[in-house]
Amino acid sequence: MGTSIPKRSNEMKGTPPSPITKYTLSPEELAEIQGKPIPKSHKKPIGFQTKTNVPKIKEAVKDMPKVNKEEYFSLRAQGSSRKEAAKKLGTSKQSLETYWFGKWGIKNDAGEEVEIARFKESRRESKEEAPAPEPQVQVIEMQERAQPQMIDFEVTISGEPSRDEVPTLPVRLTQEQADALILIMKHKPADEIVLSHSATFILAQNRWKDKLGPLNDLSMDDMIRAIYFGYEIVRTPEEQLLQEFEQAEARYGADSVPFKTGLQIAAEILGYKVAGVNA
Repeated sequence: MGTSIPKRSNEMKGTPPSPITKYTLSPEELAEIQGKPIPKSHKKPIGFQTKTNVPKIKEAVKDMPKVNKEEYFSLRAQGSSRKEAAKKLGTSKQSLETYWFGKWGIKNDAGEEVEIARFKESRRESKEEAPAPEPQVQVIEMQERAQPQMIDFEVTISGEPSRDEVPTLPVRLTQEQADALILIMKHKPADEIVLSHSATFILAQNRWKDKLGPLNDLSMDDMIRAIYFGYEIVRTPEEQLLQEFEQAEARYGADSVPFKTGLQIAAEILGYKVAGVNA
């Protein structure tokens, strides 16, 4: 049956609307009903449905590929870039940054670095029950250049293993930075150190202080690599001269005197004043 068409003559024959009655409650009547539950006879006002694009938004989110948080951070921990990880998981870099990061509570790049560090820590704890060993330290001379090392690792995605060789360079720290890192690692676990270091890039009052001050010069990447993969200590020329001078007698015995004299002459020529050598 179709919709009937209104006719003015028929409308005028109908019952006219009743007059509107206005009534104002007195203070006593208001006091009597205040605080009491709404009676069942009360009728809610008629609502109007507005046209929105909420169904379209829900449909778009429903069709969006599901991204597993563990799989994403596994790829990032193994060296994949954000764009590469998104492609392997069947989504886009934009979807990750605009939707999934918000869903996972990640607000910026530093927050993502923290999550990657936490993932690495959780994987390490699941494999090892013993406490984490001290970071491996290799002392090198300043004039020496570390050669790239080829690290062979296996990545498994969708059940298909693939092998890649990724060059990596160890983090190079000064003696002061290494001493500060060793000190803080005795009092805090790795994930808390990474979280605290990320805060130094956001709030000025969260900078490392006193003996830990040298850590402020480390980038977020260098801090994470130094904690989880070890580091090298870079000695200054003054430190090298002092070390050679102090070890001369043990190495050369009676012939150490001319060797020490040569070191002192070299320090003077190079313009170095080293306490214990020529100062």
